[in-house]
Amino acid sequence: MANEYYAIIGVEPNADSTAIRKGYFKALRQYTAEKDPVRHQELRQAYEVLSDEDRRREYDGLQVGGGEVSKWMEIGNDAYGKEEWGEAERAFKRALAISPSYIPARLQLARTLALAGDRIRAVELLEKVVSGTELLEVHSELGWIALAHVVKETNNEPDEMETQHKRLLLTAKEAFDRCIQLAPANRVGYLGRAKVEYYREDFATARAWARKAAAADGKSDFEDFPALSLIVETHVLQGDANQAAAVIREVRALTPNQPEVREYAVEQFVRFGMMMMRAKAFKDAVEVFAACQGFLPDEPRLKELVDSNLTAANGCAQYERAQNDSQLVPAIRRLALWAVALYSDEFDNEHHAQKFFEDVIDELGRNSLGLNIEQLGRLRDRYPAIWKCQDKVLTDILDQLIQHEREQRALASAPQARTEVATADGCGCLILFGIMSLGTFTTAVGALLMLT
Repeated sequence: MANEYYAIIGVEPNADSTAIRKGYFKALRQYTAEKDPVRHQELRQAYEVLSDEDRRREYDGLQVGGGEVSKWMEIGNDAYGKEEWGEAERAFKRALAISPSYIPARLQLARTLALAGDRIRAVELLEKVVSGTELLEVHSELGWIALAHVVKETNNEPDEMETQHKRLLLTAKEAFDRCIQLAPANRVGYLGRAKVEYYREDFATARAWARKAAAADGKSDFEDFPALSLIVETHVLQGDANQAAAVIREVRALTPNQPEVREYAVEQFVRFGMMMMRAKAFKDAVEVFAACQGFLPDEPRLKELVDSNLTAANGCAQYERAQNDSQLVPAIRRLALWAVALYSDEFDNEHHAQKFFEDVIDELGRNSLGLNIEQLGRLRDRYPAIWKCQDKVLTDILDQLIQHEREQRALASAPQARTEVATADGCGCLILFGIMSLGTFTTAVGALLMLT
């Protein structure tokens, strides 16, 4: 029934706030919680809506056309929830046709158009009413949709902006500024401005706005995560790992002790560490991954996620030192590269990695057993993180070499075997590594791909 809340309280739809309050308390005396609990609850619900200016305005909009707006909004919201954009658009248009001034219908229609990819029409729809309303939601939605269109159309490259993009970016900036004016204690406007400056690649200004977003409500809690996460990302993009790690630790202190929340935070920050690894800033990646430790120290899956990437980052950082180590023979330096290369995008694909591994095995096969054992031991002791990246494979190689050398010594102690040992000494290592490469490579690559 249209205007049901007014009927429950016993006033006309055009009643002022004083009349609504008087009608409510009069009806409340008649329908007490003891005498009629159902009616009593209906009265309280009706008064909660009609005594709030914004909620009453929204309710009144739904009553236009004998409740037809309410019906079409329900149909539209149902389709919206199912991501049936065409059906949702038709329903919200019907609601707006019946009540052109009904802002919720306009907002939902704009959101629908934006999600369907027609962001320009969404912006135009909101621009028609933005100057005449103080609803924070309208200005906020206009800002986000306009900014999203610019980012999408320019492929997140500010240098690609054309005149229309510059105009829309200005629209977004002005919309977020208006949000700040309307609700200075709400973070949405500050965060929007931070995103605008982030897009412009003015990272210092973006961080300043993000800090204002975090401080807007006067509290420090996990609600500040979007702003603080943006600060971390700008530090990562500028290669400032120490500052990024400091903010991650700041977020860690604010994160509630709930596994799903901490898991979400860790996954976001691990992504930033991976960005640094792809940029080959391995020492910086170590800082970021190390800062992630402690979010969920007792959660095995997350611990493995952080620890494996931390190991890889440490391994890649050590490789930068190992490649200049004159006490490592070239074949061992190449083996060290193979151990960490899947983390640092050195290989285009698994086939390329396997061919590289086989070439290294061939090269090692031309060395003496003693030299290879000594060199692998040196790699393990001096560069433990490199070794840990592929410890199963490298340990197997070293163990089999040592075993092979023991067998040779045992044979050499028997006079009848000396000729056979002399013949085998030059090729036994090659044969051993050939067998190793067939038996361990696929497993090793599979494990690395799972970690990455």
